[in-house]
Amino acid sequence: MKLPQSISWKVYLVVTVVVKICYAFYLSFLLRCADPQLSPGSFAVKSGDTFSYTEAMENYIKYGRYYFYNGEEQVLAGRLPHYSVPYLFFRQIFSEAASYDLLAMLQLILECLAIVCLVATTNDLIRHRLAGPIVWLLTLFSSNWTLFSLYASPESFSCSFLVFSIFFYCRYHQFHKNTHLLLCGLCLAILATLKSYLIVGFIFLGISFLKQEGFDPLNVNTWKAVVGKTILVSIPLVLLLAPWVWRNYLIYHRFIPLQINTTAGYNYTKSDFAFRQFVGAWGGDIIYWERTSAGCYFIPDPKVDCIFQMPNHAFTDEYGEKEVAQVRNDFVELQKQYTEELDSTTASAFSKLTESYRKEKPFQYYLMSPVRLLVRFVNHSGSYYLPVHSGNPCYAPAQLIFKVVQSLIYWISITLGLTGLIVLSYKRKDAFILSFNVFIIILFPFVFRIVEWRYLRTIEPVLYIGVAYMIVAGLKLISSKIRV
Repeated sequence: MKLPQSISWKVYLVVTVVVKICYAFYLSFLLRCADPQLSPGSFAVKSGDTFSYTEAMENYIKYGRYYFYNGEEQVLAGRLPHYSVPYLFFRQIFSEAASYDLLAMLQLILECLAIVCLVATTNDLIRHRLAGPIVWLLTLFSSNWTLFSLYASPESFSCSFLVFSIFFYCRYHQFHKNTHLLLCGLCLAILATLKSYLIVGFIFLGISFLKQEGFDPLNVNTWKAVVGKTILVSIPLVLLLAPWVWRNYLIYHRFIPLQINTTAGYNYTKSDFAFRQFVGAWGGDIIYWERTSAGCYFIPDPKVDCIFQMPNHAFTDEYGEKEVAQVRNDFVELQKQYTEELDSTTASAFSKLTESYRKEKPFQYYLMSPVRLLVRFVNHSGSYYLPVHSGNPCYAPAQLIFKVVQSLIYWISITLGLTGLIVLSYKRKDAFILSFNVFIIILFPFVFRIVEWRYLRTIEPVLYIGVAYMIVAGLKLISSKIRV
């Protein structure tokens, strides 16, 4: 079978831009139809975290002070300001509404450029004419990345700069130019300012340096090469964080390289943290806006038709459903009317339940509970965030095709994609690309014990490389059998 000639990157880019703009405007229409209050302009939409990003920058524009209000106090070192820098520039000329729309357009443009880079990377890695087109088609029909390009939150930028990082990393290994290595470091640095936990990308890069140089602790030349590359790739990170670190030191008189704490300064009570630990102990989900989650039981919302029931494995000999219900009632009362005394007693009660579970069921606590969270993290439709549902006034049955296609793409990426990346990494003896995927999949269920599905969106496009590899490998296998 004669394969088609390689498609020009210009064709990829033009078609991608046209398709994604049309797709984005339609998704924006559905989002604004479902909830008009979400839209600050005529195109972009706000997320639940927007107030801690662009609204913090808006405070800087109006009052000369970068902060957001968490309901109790001004948080001066919450989210890093780098995501909102484009918004700051737009606001010098345009209104708030127009600036939000321009930010969304910028995210969409970077998404299109990243798609072309992802196709090019796939071609370089797999060396088959069908590999790039497969990834391209997956990104064209996938809606998650495009959907988050509409939101004033760093999800879309995170996808794009992860792809850019991988693109320049592969270019460096192909051409051995320090410029590519520096650009890889720049993209990783920007990625770290968008998602603080992804600063781990520099560790993955350092491990790659050690493997590339055949690390020998007694070889001076090896040390020189590794240290030189480390310094080069770290320059962008130092330049991006230095002003932020110095500003935070002047305010707090301590070293704050990323954000003030793990919750970015959000106003959580002692009971909130204790509740999270208790639910995570037996493998429950704390997302309160999801009707099947434990979160909606403990944090009731009139808008959410909660159907969650406590599972039997969540109980011990020391406590049962009655004791959990008592603590839950106190927690709900605390949400209605905060008092320091009730917060302390409720937090203590949650902690007592958690400790009881850990002591009586250590196997469940340390292994099975994270596994349950892992299953919940990956085992879902993959189209949850699409504004296609019967509650949307603009809903039409034909729109279900978007959800079906997105779900199909998601499950292909999780199964074939992850498998393909593992095999490809093994054959190339380079796990840099795979590392991000494994890290995200392990971090949230096993370390944080929080499994909000949007956290997977960052790595989903990268998994398409693995899908292309598996499809090409399958085609080669079929072709070889036909020849025989």
